Amino acid sequence: MDEDPCQWMLTTPAWNAVLSLEREDLKVVWHPGSTADMVQCSLPYGLPRADVEAAIQAGP
Repeated sequence: MDEDPCQWMLTTPAWNAVLSLEREDLKVVWHPGSTADMVQCSLPYGLPRADVEAAIQAGP
């Protein structure tokens, strides 16, 4: 991930998330515990920044 400028890691005490810039949207994959608990969503680039931030920070 360090070599891909289109991916970031967000870490909180409760979960980790990988954010990826895709062609048509922002992909978010939360890892709350084990990989079996992974949750993902795609957020369109047209969403307001505040909505994107709120969706990401809300967690899985």
